[in-house]
Amino acid sequence: MIIEKSEFAAKLAKVKAAVPAKTSIPSLQGVLVKGDQIIANNLEIGIRATLSVETEDPFILPPKAIDMIANLPDGEIDVRPSSDNVVTIIMDGIKNTFPSIDPEQFTEPAATDKIEGNLKISSKKLHEMASSVLYAASTNEARPATTGALFEAADGELNVVALDGYRAAWNKTSFDGDFKLIIPRASLDKLLRLGMSGDIEISYSERNAVFTSEAYTVYTRLLSGEFFDYKKAFPTYESEVVVNRKAFQEGIGRILICDDGTKKPAVITFAGEKMTVAIKTGTAEYSEEIEIHGDADEKLRIGFNALYLRDALKSYDAEHVTMSFGTELQPMVMSDDELLSLLLPVRLQS
Repeated sequence: MIIEKSEFAAKLAKVKAAVPAKTSIPSLQGVLVKGDQIIANNLEIGIRATLSVETEDPFILPPKAIDMIANLPDGEIDVRPSSDNVVTIIMDGIKNTFPSIDPEQFTEPAATDKIEGNLKISSKKLHEMASSVLYAASTNEARPATTGALFEAADGELNVVALDGYRAAWNKTSFDGDFKLIIPRASLDKLLRLGMSGDIEISYSERNAVFTSEAYTVYTRLLSGEFFDYKKAFPTYESEVVVNRKAFQEGIGRILICDDGTKKPAVITFAGEKMTVAIKTGTAEYSEEIEIHGDADEKLRIGFNALYLRDALKSYDAEHVTMSFGTELQPMVMSDDELLSLLLPVRLQS
């Protein structure tokens, strides 16, 4: 198989994300090259990429061979598998041989049940929606369903939701379909890093989902269990203000600089057309006024985990976000036209 190094190395770098860090199955430590496909699989997520050339005989590229290809100079490389499971890589005056494994031992990713659905979404919209909520997915394995993101299509909308008990993020868009899938956080993270383009087709079964674009196919297992009723989690308040997102985000960034490791909350108070964000630690005291528009209770003094506030603000692209409040013990809701985020407050000392 003769192929441009730049193409091969770039596709291998993307696919390698599905190579397991540790496995008792030696064949999965490498990348399978079969026809015009390269494939990696860790049994949780599998990734296929399409090449511009084909190999006559399938073979497994071991980890050292993948690293060598990445470090070769630009130009054409000749990759030759042999019947005794040795892979030879030739480029100008460079020649490398690597012991490999019988490709028949490789477990290719596949949906084990009947695949349902032929649903499409633009890669740009999928990336935008998933990346805007993924920060809120839980890391608590005691509640497996919350360690991923919910994809729920119904009534002409696609809702993508993540939550962890302290915060929640919900993005929605118009969509023609009907399904409910919980995608593991690690799988979504790897999918987003592929840089897929064009339309992405989503198919699914009881246990698996498949995301297919022209260049890549991503297979992932699904999480089981009931997802929290997120629509009931977002309250509606009368008190709301509009704030410049960048100014607020930069202010929280300065708050975090003052954090001395004691995780003191960022405290928000209101006075007229100003919102003050402040923090007081054992080593610093900081406050900043930020311009707002709207109606907020000037008696309200509410505290938040500053890291959680920063994560929520980073998930927006909008110039302005609307923040709505109840009491100092009720969650704050932020929103733009499509993305909503919820953040539980921290109880403040008097």
